[in-house]
Amino acid sequence: MYSFLKRLIFLLMMASFSANALAAYWIDDMDKEPDNYRLTKRNGDTDPVTIYKTLEDGDCIEVTGSKASLWITSDSGPREMLSRDGVSNKCIKEKYVENASAIISNLTEWAGRWLTSRIESTTTRSVVSLFTRGDEARGITIPLANQGGLRMVSGQRPVYIGWQGGKQPFSVNMVSEADRRTVFERRNIMDRRVKIDSLFLKEGTYRIEISDAIGMVSQSLHVVSPSQLPYPTLKLHGSKSSQDRLALTEAVRLASQREGWAFEAYQTAADLAPRYRPAHILQESLEYGDMPLPMPE
Repeated sequence: MYSFLKRLIFLLMMASFSANALAAYWIDDMDKEPDNYRLTKRNGDTDPVTIYKTLEDGDCIEVTGSKASLWITSDSGPREMLSRDGVSNKCIKEKYVENASAIISNLTEWAGRWLTSRIESTTTRSVVSLFTRGDEARGITIPLANQGGLRMVSGQRPVYIGWQGGKQPFSVNMVSEADRRTVFERRNIMDRRVKIDSLFLKEGTYRIEISDAIGMVSQSLHVVSPSQLPYPTLKLHGSKSSQDRLALTEAVRLASQREGWAFEAYQTAADLAPRYRPAHILQESLEYGDMPLPMPE
């Protein structure tokens, strides 16, 4: 009953959510830790700088780090980059009417704070992977499954799988447990992730097998109806930037729900990652089993 009431309340709040519900300006991305930037309010106070931070009339955002960049965007304007090598600051001189529901505003800011807190660890992991081969000494693992296995929604869609450890080349097989039919097979994979361009998965249980020359790991994938999602899906209105922000916000929240939902969240992150760096932060964090805790209620 409690779960049903939560879903009903969320649906009622979403009914009033429109294309103009988001703040006029926000911080859409940053490539360094928060101490490389300064946000000064109209009254002279400073605020923490985080991804998805709302920028209000009179706010001034400045890049102070020598090799740092930051991107801001709005519902109606282009995405703008600030850096020490070019334009390093911007002051907002535009008022907006805040008509977003409290749940959407809080959810977006919560997701942005979590993404910001992972900037340093994501950067560190990328640097370490360039200079060490420690992964090859470990067996293959699927950290995505650490919080309740793997779960995703049924339908025709690309499917992304990521893992850790092992030594290239890898092979990946996916088999339906209902009829033992192989639905996907690929060999000689040189990365620790793979994209299946388009695959129809009906509801049921599948077995994912990842192997290298030394060993193999297998994991069950539970494909379920969209009605089993723990929350209703957000409607993606507004500009492309607004849609990306909402899609990734929803993915961060879904990854926090345990019960295998990190795998569904990973699908969104991996799909957005090639063109949207905050999505890459979530993608890599989930690949390492680093998942957000549920949003405080």
